[in-house]
Amino acid sequence: MATSISILVLSMIAAGMAIMTYQRRKYFYLGTFFVGHGMTSTVIDLKNSGHYTINITNVGQNPKSPASFQIEEGSFRKTGSVIDLNPDKLSTFTYPDAQALMANSWGGHDESEPESHQIALKNRMLVLSGEALQPLDKGKVVTAKRFMQTKKASPSKA
Repeated sequence: MATSISILVLSMIAAGMAIMTYQRRKYFYLGTFFVGHGMTSTVIDLKNSGHYTINITNVGQNPKSPASFQIEEGSFRKTGSVIDLNPDKLSTFTYPDAQALMANSWGGHDESEPESHQIALKNRMLVLSGEALQPLDKGKVVTAKRFMQTKKASPSKA
């Protein structure tokens, strides 16, 4: 009796692990990814709900040159070997220099409607504008709403 129960438990664990492995392989494009090019870094979060968030940080070579932080939000659809990104809005926060970016003391805020773009799926890799995206185990992307809430909360903490 105890042997049959232990065999049943072990088989359920093995089946669960097999299902998890299958889902990871099938939905490899879900998660958080990073690509850096020069002084620009892009972090993309694709959620299983069909929504995505992209954070783009752009800093000049000179620490005193203007910097920007962009947040793009929208939905996506996977069709074949392409993920179509359908953006809802693009929020751009401008900073006078890199130090202001680190302190999150943005000087200007602009909302615009971005263009839609695609992520190609090649050999189980995600490619955006010819650059391969690297999986990111730790780290988060921030939505425009959360970013604005942290900016409003910061003066009261001081």
